[in-house]
Amino acid sequence: MKTNTYISKQLTNAIAQLEMVTGDVSATLANAVPAGTANPIGASYAHALLSIDVMVNAALQGGAPVVFASGAAPKLGIADPNPQNWGALKAITHDIAALNAYAANVRASVQAYTAKLTDAELDRAFNFFGMDTTVADVLILAATQAIIHAGD
Repeated sequence: MKTNTYISKQLTNAIAQLEMVTGDVSATLANAVPAGTANPIGASYAHALLSIDVMVNAALQGGAPVVFASGAAPKLGIADPNPQNWGALKAITHDIAALNAYAANVRASVQAYTAKLTDAELDRAFNFFGMDTTVADVLILAATQAIIHAGD
């Protein structure tokens, strides 16, 4: 298997896992604020998707995140492209069906991007928000976002 194919499968399957675990989450549950320091399911889901979107489409490709390019941001209530803005993400009333549609668009953008990656591009040194890394490491981080937040 080619490296770009492996990374594509890893990342798109991680996004699909998020879609799967949220498929039957009600609006009430998606927006319920749990006790302690945990985040609502909808906010965690939006954070994971926005993180992947920003990493792949903005940081690595220099374009607009899919959430803005597709016009989905207003329907999702997302005004700030910073996935670390938890205050903004927690203030949104999340619609799981809309987030799943956004996830499908992010997954498609990831597949299109990773399909054309070469080993040289994956090894390319990259400055990711002040951190020296490689394109491959940013894609691994993107996949990790989906995996770690699937159980939130």
